[in-house]
Amino acid sequence: MKLVAEDFPGRCGIIYCFSTRDVHDMAYFLKQRGNKAVYYHGQLDLYEKERNASTWQEGRAEVMCATNAFGMGIDKNNVCFVMYHSILKSIEDYLQEAGRAGRDGNIARCIFFFRFGD
Repeated sequence: MKLVAEDFPGRCGIIYCFSTRDVHDMAYFLKQRGNKAVYYHGQLDLYEKERNASTWQEGRAEVMCATNAFGMGIDKNNVCFVMYHSILKSIEDYLQEAGRAGRDGNIARCIFFFRFGD
């Protein structure tokens, strides 16, 4: 994603995707372009969930690509962007997930993509 590299180089963020396949594809796409990205979804085994979450929490990865299975209990203070790769199921999901950015009081951005080509 060009936007991540240009607008948020080296910055922490989350990209929410609709499906587990999209999560894997997005993380792979970002890694191929030099971004430090990990992924998280409900079908991962517990070990991989914990490893990927801690990699992101500890700053060894900048971008978390995830389904809405990621987020409960997340309180990371340097998240500067939340992006949505697909339309959300509900406005409640948006309110909960978008609130994960900007907790440190700094400016944060929430970005939606209308279609895959965006």
